[in-house]
Amino acid sequence: MIVVGASIDFTKFATGDSIATLTIQDIGGASNTAPFEGYVSSLFSGFQLIGGILMGLFLSKYFSKSLIYIFGGLFFVFYNVSTILITNEYQSPSLTGAIIFLATQPLNGFGFGILYNLLIANVLSLTFKTRKFSPLGLYQSFASLTISCGTFFT
Repeated sequence: MIVVGASIDFTKFATGDSIATLTIQDIGGASNTAPFEGYVSSLFSGFQLIGGILMGLFLSKYFSKSLIYIFGGLFFVFYNVSTILITNEYQSPSLTGAIIFLATQPLNGFGFGILYNLLIANVLSLTFKTRKFSPLGLYQSFASLTISCGTFFT
């Protein structure tokens, strides 16, 4: 569970927020993308919220945890593959490439919303079952390391 959580946090912080803003500037040119740079984080956050609510209200009741992990992970994979294809296909500056990259942000947010909330629910269920706070503390320590590494290495 720690490895899964570490990979989720690393991927999110290596591809989201300020890194995504820098990527859209690289694809579309900084002067061309200024009007919609703020939408990168907004799209991510909005779909993260939708993914978290969907996981809590629907997916966790009807599907197994393993299947939900695979489902959420596929959104990360689709996002990263599409980002690679977009950055390789469009020569900078390309406003079309920047708009297409902006349209892929919901994939990243939705996948993170599903996976992160499912992971926290699993860690908390372990914490309540054992009546010890060590699973949560261990997860949070590794999460902070992978968040730092995800931001630093990109």
